[in-house]
Formats: sequence, C-alpha cells, structure tokens
Amino acid sequence: MVGQGDDFEIIDGLVEKRTPYDALFAAPEVRICSSAETEAAGWAGVVREIRGETKPSDSRVEVLGVPDEDYAINVWSAERREPAWFPPHLLEPAD
Repeated sequence: MVGQGDDFEIIDGLVEKRTPYDALFAAPEVRICSSAETEAAGWAGVVREIRGETKPSDSRVEVLGVPDEDYAINVWSAERREPAWFPPHLLEPAD
C-alpha cells in the first residue's frame, strides 16, 4: 500500500516537452542576429516578440538564413506588418 513506507518513484510525465530553445521562449523579446540573409532583408539587430514555431518541411514557410535542422521560430513585426521565420541560431534573448 502506498503511503506506508513503500518506495516509489515520481515521474514528471505532465511537464511540457523541453527544447534547447526554452531560453528564447522565456525571453519577452528576441534579437535577430546578423547574417548575410538577415542583413539583406533588414532584420539584423531587430528586437521583437516570438509568435510561434514550426517545422518548415510541414508548413512550407520561407526561413531567413540557413537552418541547422527542420525547425524555425516566428518573429512578428508590427511596423512591417509581416511575420518572419528564422532558424534558432539566428535569435538571442534580448536584454
């Protein structure tokens, strides 16, 4: 009977899946890093909110920059009235 000295293991099965990008999603805003693609598109250095994530192979979104994996993060710009998709290595938490 549990509760009478029996050993048991607590399994954290209800927690959302963690990713290596949790720090990006925890930040109120992210800064787009400089690359040839972000410079050419005018996004380098821009600080904005993250609005989503996707697998480009499923959603067919255009990603600015060269992705290391099949994963992209959406950043929204109210001034441009457009979203942009970036590989995670081109984003950093903004201070």
